Amino acid sequence: MFHQWLMNSHIIIPKEMNATALVPSNLAMETISEERKKVWLDSYMLPFFIRAHFLRGSFNSEQLKQYIGQELSTLDPRTKWEVESLHGNIMIHNASFIRRDIPASNGFIFIINKVLQPPIGNIPPSRPTLSKQLDQVPTFKMFKEALNNLGLIEEIESSEQKFTIFVPSNSAVLKFYNDSGVDELDNRTLKYHIILGEKLSPAELKSGIHKATLLGFSDWLMFYKRENQTFVHDVSLDGSFFETKNGIILGLSGVLHILKNHCDAKEITIKRVLLNFFS
Repeated sequence: MFHQWLMNSHIIIPKEMNATALVPSNLAMETISEERKKVWLDSYMLPFFIRAHFLRGSFNSEQLKQYIGQELSTLDPRTKWEVESLHGNIMIHNASFIRRDIPASNGFIFIINKVLQPPIGNIPPSRPTLSKQLDQVPTFKMFKEALNNLGLIEEIESSEQKFTIFVPSNSAVLKFYNDSGVDELDNRTLKYHIILGEKLSPAELKSGIHKATLLGFSDWLMFYKRENQTFVHDVSLDGSFFETKNGIILGLSGVLHILKNHCDAKEITIKRVLLNFFS
């Protein structure tokens, strides 16, 4: 059961990092209450739970004896466990060893009879959801309402994928309405402001890179730098930056106009025919 939780946490321990795994037995895992399972299986909380079951550094049982009465760090820097001794037997935070000193390529594995649950108070609060973060920025109200009306916020949050959204201010949206003679942002325009699958900070938006939008690989965004400002096509970032549960929101000084970055299928077919004709 612990192995499945480990896989679900998406935590990967580099081969070059020495660690000692404290793996609760299946019987120990079954003692976790349903209420606690709901807490720890949350996608935000689970990595903290898993990291608390790995000591930083490689220790066998003989080496652990040298640390009796001391606390050892785990892969979660906020959580440490004391090495204890009871009737000559080594324990970690009241957990006894069922099997010990199982060699691994970068450390040792111990099977323990209890689950090590880090104090909830040690875990920092999770970042807000996309919807809540947008609600906290009044200048994003119009764009947020447009996303909500077309079900895009629910679509993004339910995907559980990383994302980057470029959000124009209310004044930028109103200017777009006036310039374009429309009174709403349509589905395609909204999706053109969304990159799904990547969480991009401003520092990662290097000149010349391009990223596919929610419209698909053919409709991508190009980024470049000019006078210490980052531009998406010809629209500059306005400097606002917010991190959410799974993504990043970057403020824009204007609404992005969908550019034709590709040839359509008819053009490709015609070009192939012409090439065949002259070959």
